Amino acid sequence: MAAFVFVPLFAIIAAAWIQLVKKAGYSRVWVFLPLLIGPLAVLVVILKEWPVHRELGWRRFLDGSTSDDLVEMVERYALDLEQAGDWKQATRVYQELARRIPESAEYYAKSASRFASPPPLLWD
Repeated sequence: MAAFVFVPLFAIIAAAWIQLVKKAGYSRVWVFLPLLIGPLAVLVVILKEWPVHRELGWRRFLDGSTSDDLVEMVERYALDLEQAGDWKQATRVYQELARRIPESAEYYAKSASRFASPPPLLWD
């Protein structure tokens, strides 16, 4: 009798978790986090900076805001793009950072130049 209650309830909770992880912009691996650490996974996801916030920070940066917190968020967004293999967009982000943050322009320009000849597809 309990299976008739708990199985559908588990399915609903699992579906909600999958949607939350997907909409937050996390990788599919995060779906398995509750299996490892249980309900604490919800707190981890809620308290951690969401990838979608980094992209929104990039949009705000393009609109002209250059607060220190926003610049750090845009830097993390560029790193996310690098890790995802989107070197064209990462280059664009670094070039825009170099243009708008003159005191760090050299660092950002060097970061962008790394992608002039991107690494091979199967690089370590």
